[in-house]
Amino acid sequence: MQPQQPLLLVTDDQRLRAKVERLSEKFSVPIRILNNPEAQIDALRTILAEIGEVQYIFLDLDATTFDAYLLAHDIQGAFPTIPIIACALVFDPAVVQKSKLHGIQTVLQRFAFEELLRKLFEKIGV
Repeated sequence: MQPQQPLLLVTDDQRLRAKVERLSEKFSVPIRILNNPEAQIDALRTILAEIGEVQYIFLDLDATTFDAYLLAHDIQGAFPTIPIIACALVFDPAVVQKSKLHGIQTVLQRFAFEELLRKLFEKIGV
């Protein structure tokens, strides 16, 4: 069996972090969760060098301790082959448009994002 590539979540939301950690443990899916001050492009380069390639980068657009859009732009420039999936509590066309301009492939409302993570963990879990 081929080892799983880890997932990467960038958030400063403790509730989202706890939910993802529980899912990770339940389905045995490796995930690395970053928050400020780790959420910088140089730190991401170091972490990706340590853990290797990741399947996805999940990004919380509602972060308050770092600029998620700027980080997404930096991630897309440095790691163009890794898809970025983001979530926001408020979902409107302006959020989607701004996200696309910053290199985010998919934007979901928070509850849909959490459901996607659950389904993804079920699918790739052991």
